[in-house]
Amino acid sequence: MTPHVLPAVEIIYRELARPKPEEAKPANVAAVKPPLTRDDVTAIIHGKRSATPEELQEILSTKDLKLSEFERNQISVDVTVTMSQRARQVNGREDPSSKLIHDLGYAVTPLGLLADRAWYQKELQAATKAIAACRRHVTPQCACWREARASLYSIRELFGERSPESWAALRVWEALEEIELSSRPERTGIAE
Repeated sequence: MTPHVLPAVEIIYRELARPKPEEAKPANVAAVKPPLTRDDVTAIIHGKRSATPEELQEILSTKDLKLSEFERNQISVDVTVTMSQRARQVNGREDPSSKLIHDLGYAVTPLGLLADRAWYQKELQAATKAIAACRRHVTPQCACWREARASLYSIRELFGERSPESWAALRVWEALEEIELSSRPERTGIAE
C-alpha cells in the first residue's frame, strides 16, 4: 500500500483552517502617563529633571499647579528653547534665535538657558586679574580669588546642582583653578 499524498493546495487549506490559539493583541490604547505634580514642576524649574516640550506645555495649561509669575515665565522660556532645539535638530541648520539669545545676555547650557551670562564673565575676569596681581600666590585656593570662590559656591548652593546657573558657576570655578595652578610668581632676583 502506498501512502496517500495530499496535494500542496490541500495541505495549505488544512493549515489555514486549523484553529489557532488566541494571540495577545496589542491594546490600541496608549499608555496613560500620570499627570505632572507640583514636585515635578519644581524639579523642572530647578533643573533637577528634564522635560519634553509637550510636558512643559501641559504645565502651562494646567490650572491646578498654581504657578507663580516667575515659574510661568521660566517654563515659557524653557518651552521656547526646547522647541527651538528640536526644530534645529530636525532641520539640521543653525538656529537664528541663538544670536538673539546671546544679544539678550543669555547663554544656552546643557541644562537650560542661563540668564545674566555677563555676570559670570565679569566674575571670571575679576578673579583672573586678582590671580595675576597676587604677589604671594599660594596654590591651591589662594586668598586672591576667595571672593569669587564664595560667590560661585553660593550660586551652586542656591540654584542646585542641575541648574544652568550651577553649571556655569562650576565651569568658571574650574577655569579659575586651572589659571591659579598655571600662575606661578616670577622670581625677580630681589630678596624679599
